[in-house]
Amino acid sequence: MYDCLYKYFSLYKHITIPGIGTFTAGTENARLDFTAKLIYPSIPLISYTAEKIAPERKLFSFLSSHLQVDEVNAIRKFNDFAGTLKEELNTNGTIILPGIGKLIKQFSDTFTFLPEQDVAAYYPVLTAERVLRKNAEHTVRVGEDEKTSTEMHEQLNAEEVKKERWWIAAVILTTIAIGAIVLHFYTRQ
Repeated sequence: MYDCLYKYFSLYKHITIPGIGTFTAGTENARLDFTAKLIYPSIPLISYTAEKIAPERKLFSFLSSHLQVDEVNAIRKFNDFAGTLKEELNTNGTIILPGIGKLIKQFSDTFTFLPEQDVAAYYPVLTAERVLRKNAEHTVRVGEDEKTSTEMHEQLNAEEVKKERWWIAAVILTTIAIGAIVLHFYTRQ
């Protein structure tokens, strides 16, 4: 029965055992820690809830096809199996579900679940260092246009060409000097 339940759990990612609870396979989302510059990977995990809900109908049809019995006998065998698991949990305080994990009884109806494998060791935490590449060209969207990074650097770093107006001051000073010379000669005569 353990093999059939593990196959069902592997295929449908959850299984409900009456009187014990529901086991669900999922993943913990990947996360990024900016301050420590670390990337934590997504990790598969198995969770347990002590919900008292009935198993799905597809579990019984799955069991009947794998045990090669009719569905009524599959339901009976499954309920007998769930009863023995509940008894074992009450007498020994723990049950081991191969491929899923270990359920430990804490108080009257309180359980602690330990997944069979801690897979976090297989998914290492990665460091996320910022990479700066000088002179690496890439496209940049500027408004409606796309330009290369080189074009944008040239455009942003271009020095404004000052219009040279020194000649205006030179013309004014020359005119004043000629006017002063003319005035000097005109007043002497």
